[in-house]
Amino acid sequence: MCEHDHNAGPVPNQALARRSVMAGAAALAGLGALGFAAPASADSGERGGLAASYHGSAQKTVPIIIEGGTLIDPATGDTVEDGVLVLRDGKVEAVGTREATRKAVKDAVGQATRIDATGKFIIPGMVDAHVHANGLEDVRLILQSGATTVRSGSSTFYQDIALATLPKWNPGLSPRMHPAGLFVSPEQGDSILADPELAPLAALEGNIRDVKDLAYLTGVNLRRGATVIKTRANPRAGLAEQDPLELVYDREQLSAIVKAARGARGALPRLQRQRHCRSRRRWRGQH
Repeated sequence: MCEHDHNAGPVPNQALARRSVMAGAAALAGLGALGFAAPASADSGERGGLAASYHGSAQKTVPIIIEGGTLIDPATGDTVEDGVLVLRDGKVEAVGTREATRKAVKDAVGQATRIDATGKFIIPGMVDAHVHANGLEDVRLILQSGATTVRSGSSTFYQDIALATLPKWNPGLSPRMHPAGLFVSPEQGDSILADPELAPLAALEGNIRDVKDLAYLTGVNLRRGATVIKTRANPRAGLAEQDPLELVYDREQLSAIVKAARGARGALPRLQRQRHCRSRRRWRGQH
C-alpha cells in the first residue's frame, strides 16, 4: 500500500512564493483536505456487464461548487485567492475568480452542493501511478491524499477491479482506478482462488512460466476487467543485492504476455516494477 500524507495543512499565506505553492500543493493534496473527491466516471462500472442484473440504477451526480479557497495551478504555481471551482458530471466546468465563474455558478445554483473551502488550498485531482488498494480503507486514504485517479499495481483477489466499479454506484467512495487484477508472476499463492478459471494453474505449483499459461492468466485478468497488466522482469527491483540482469521471464515469455494483452480496452502492459510517482493535472476540462 502506498504511503500518503493524511494531515490537514495550514491556512494559506496571502503571499506565496512559487516554491511554497508547489510544496504546499504536494503536501496538502488539494481536495483531500476537504474530505471530498469528484465522482469517477461510470465507464469503469460497465466492463463485462458488471452488476447488469441489479434491479437499481447508478446514482446521478449533482453539480458541486467549491468556493473561497486558494486555487493553485501546479503546472505554473499561479494562485487565485477566494477562488471558485464548479464541477458537473465529474468534470471541471469552470474554475477561477468569482467573476470568471459567475455564469457557471448561476447555472448550478439550486441543484448544486456547495462547499466552503475558506482557509484551504484547492488543486486538481492528482494521479497516483502505482497503488495497491485491497479494501475500502485503502481507497479512503488515497482520496484523502488528493489522488482522484490511480493505476493499480495489482491486487490479491481482484479487489481493484471491484473498487473500479464503485464510483458509478457511490460517487466519491473510490477514485477512478485502472485495475490490474492479479500480478502475472510464477507464484500466485492463495490468489489462485480468486477465480475458478484459475484452477488449472494450481497444478503448476507456483511455476507459471509456459507461454500458453502466461497468456491464459493474462486473459483471465482481462476478462475480469483489468485495464492494466502488471508482470515482472526482475525477481525484485530496488534491492541492493538484486542483480538487475537476472530475469524472471525471458523475452519470449514477456512477449506472450504483451500479445495476450493487446486488443483489450485500455490495456497497458508493464514489464517491470515501477517506482511510485505522481503526475500533475491542469484544470480545464479535467475529470
